[in-house]
Amino acid sequence: MMRLIEIGHRLKELRAARSLSQAELAALAGVTRSTVSRLENGTLNDLGIKKLLALLELVGADLNVGPRTRSGAPDYIARAVSAANVSHAGRLYADELIQALLTGTPAPHKAGQVQAALEELSPENFAGLVRQVGDLSGQPGKVGRSLQKLREVHRAAR
Repeated sequence: MMRLIEIGHRLKELRAARSLSQAELAALAGVTRSTVSRLENGTLNDLGIKKLLALLELVGADLNVGPRTRSGAPDYIARAVSAANVSHAGRLYADELIQALLTGTPAPHKAGQVQAALEELSPENFAGLVRQVGDLSGQPGKVGRSLQKLREVHRAAR
C-alpha cells in the first residue's frame, strides 16, 4: 500500500524535475504552499482526492489503483495502528500516526491512541515502527526527536 508520505516524496521529485517551486505548484493547484510542503515532508495526514489529483496532474503523474502487493516485510505502522484501535474508541489512521511520529504532535483528540500505539507494541515492533517511519520520511533522526516530544506531552498530561 502506498501511503500519503510516499506520494509526497514522489511529488517532490516530480515538482523539482519540472523546476516548479512549492509556491508555484500550490498556486496552480489551488492549495496553499503549506499544504504542498507538509505533503512533501510527510506531515500532512489528510488531503482530499480532488486536491491530490490536481497536484499530481500538474507534475505529470497519475494515481493508479491496483491490487495490493505484499513485500514480505512486516508493516509495523499497520501493527501499531491495529494495537491502538483495539484498545480505544474512535479510529487512529496510519497517516495520523506517521504525522505524530514526524512532528511530535498527535492529531486533535488522538493523543491517547498514539500513546497506546507506542506503549502496546513489543520492543521489536516498536523498533520496526521507528525504523519504518524513519525510512519513509528519509529523516530517521526526526522520529527520535518527535518521540521524545510525545513522551514529554504524555508525562505532562498525567
